[in-house]
Amino acid sequence: MKDFAVVVIAYVPERITRFVKNLENTPFGDVDYDLFFIHNCIENPSIKNRWDPRPKQEVDLVSNTLRSYNGNKIIVERENVGEDLGAYHFAYNLIKHNYKYIFFVNEACSIHQPGWLRYARDFYDSNEYVVALSPQMCRGIAYPYCLPSTY
Repeated sequence: MKDFAVVVIAYVPERITRFVKNLENTPFGDVDYDLFFIHNCIENPSIKNRWDPRPKQEVDLVSNTLRSYNGNKIIVERENVGEDLGAYHFAYNLIKHNYKYIFFVNEACSIHQPGWLRYARDFYDSNEYVVALSPQMCRGIAYPYCLPSTY
């Protein structure tokens, strides 16, 4: 069993490009992990999502961007049922028995802490009562409901 599965939802080409560049420049740390990109690439017109179906050109651009990332990765293409939360649910059920921890992150996130995944693993391993972490949101604006995360 590996330590981590890092699950990234892949949907918007520009955000994927920025996220992949961020991953290439921010070391994960010495951690046994698999990186999953979940691509909601199949649009079923009978399923009502918030957004209109994306054009094939945009879907292909995301696929090509994911394939161009040179790091260790697993690309999972799926029907867009439930958008991001549907993709996270799908990924969880696909991989839940193979990893000690699952780290869900959105393509819009930016990781700034070198060794961020090692830090998350060490934090979990040394805090038995912690079962989940969340990234710091709100672009640095302080709100009472925004909590900083370990990355």
